[in-house]
This record gives sequence, C-alpha cells and structure tokens, in this order.
Amino acid sequence: MAWGGFTAAELEWQYNPRETVPDFMTHFERFVKLSEETRAQLGGKIDVRYGDGPKETMDIFMASDPGAPVHVFFHGGYWRSQDKKDYAFVARDLVAAGFTVICPNYDLCPDVTVADITEEAVRAIAYIYQHIEEFNGDRDRISISGHSAGGQIVARLATHDWAETLGDAMPFEA
Repeated sequence: MAWGGFTAAELEWQYNPRETVPDFMTHFERFVKLSEETRAQLGGKIDVRYGDGPKETMDIFMASDPGAPVHVFFHGGYWRSQDKKDYAFVARDLVAAGFTVICPNYDLCPDVTVADITEEAVRAIAYIYQHIEEFNGDRDRISISGHSAGGQIVARLATHDWAETLGDAMPFEA
C-alpha cells in the first residue's frame, strides 16, 4: 500500500486527469490552439528571464495603459509537464479588461523538487514586483492564480516569508 490503503496505481488514477478525464487531449489541444491565437493577437514580451534556471522565463501580455492591475497565472501539469506557452489563453479577456497578465514558467520534476519550483516561483513574483511598472502594471494591484500544480504553487507562495525576500513589501494579499 502506498498511502491510506491505496496502491500507487490507484493514487495515480485519482490524481492524474489524463487517466480520469475523457478526451483529455482534446481539451488540452483546445488550450494550445487558443493560446497560439492569443499570442498572435496580443504579441507580448515572450520569454522574459527572471532567474538562471533553464525554464525561469515568463510571458508578459501588457495592458495598453500604465498603472494597470496585474494578474499572474501559474500553469499546471502535475509538477512534471506543461509549459506557460500553452496557457496564454488566460490573458486574452484579462488584457481586454485592462490587465497586464504574466504567465511564468518553471522547471519540472523530476529534474527539480517541488521546493525548488517554489523558490523559482518566489523569484518570479519578486521580479514581477520589482519590474512591473516597465510592463504597464501597478505593483500594488497584483493577483495570482494557478491551475492544478499552479494552484498549489500559489498556496505555497501565500505561506512564503515575503519580508525575507522583499523587505517590508508584500507583493500580493494572501
């Protein structure tokens, strides 16, 4: 037994949408197509580096006016797959509503640990907080969300000691 009376295979089935969602790839292919259309429509600053890791980059889709609210979206992928480029579609409606939207990438397991990914996310948020005015954003109006593992990243960011990273600044309200 792997945990709680479940075998490893049973746990994998319960936590892996590829196993439980009918036509999973059809949904994912739709995300990819919408994201390609969004990048073509919005342009954006692609692969802005926020750290030294191989995937420590972000795509930034800027609001047309300075001082815009900012939304940061962390992609999912079970900690071991996916890429920011496949989730650019989240920016389309938010940019139209006047937001600057940022999609950070991060290195994936098993090449790194979940703790390493969390530290990358901390670096991403610190970079955003320190540079957002260059991208028409207001650092006092940053919101953060994520899908699947990205949602877990957001939860981990909410527990981070930001005073240690940014001094007295708090990049978002937890």
